[in-house]
Amino acid sequence: MIRYVIVLRSGGGASNVFYEGMRCGLKGQVKTYAFGDGRGKFRPNGAAAWRPIHGQGAYAYRSLLHDSYFCRQGEVPRNVKEIRRQISLMSVHGGEWTTGDTSYFGGTRD
Repeated sequence: MIRYVIVLRSGGGASNVFYEGMRCGLKGQVKTYAFGDGRGKFRPNGAAAWRPIHGQGAYAYRSLLHDSYFCRQGEVPRNVKEIRRQISLMSVHGGEWTTGDTSYFGGTRD
């Protein structure tokens, strides 16, 4: 399982912050442990539960993280070094990440 914090910003500047966990597997699963409160603190998610990853809509980023960054062939979790490398490659190749600096990445793998 991989745990991470992600900040999603809209074109208008609004932000959503999530502390999540992801399980690798054929379809993958995700659990949102907490939400950023906008003041630098997290608010626990009282309804946290493992759910399938859906590759559409506002949560399409989860499918991208699962398939391209966190899970090798969709099955085996990558280690933090591999994840950072994958993210930096996306930056170098003109992807949608806004920075090539992966020092912010605080993910862990259990």
